[in-house]
Amino acid sequence: MADEANAMGYDAFVIASELATKFTEAHKEPLDLFGRFPTRNECLGRENTPEEEEWLQNEDKSCAPPAARLSQLGLSDCSQ
Repeated sequence: MADEANAMGYDAFVIASELATKFTEAHKEPLDLFGRFPTRNECLGRENTPEEEEWLQNEDKSCAPPAARLSQLGLSDCSQ
């Protein structure tokens, strides 16, 4: 990836920094809204608030798929 970035005139550090920024922004929203990660509630045995439930229904906003969706795929977010 770094070689391709250099060939295109990009510094690998700049690309990594941009990816880190996007990752941070995606994970900041639920903390700002709820003070926790609603995607972890099921795994931790917590009930979702109505606001969290609504937020989880919008996959564009969540930083990870809802636990129910992971279950459908035969996966679990509880291993993290």
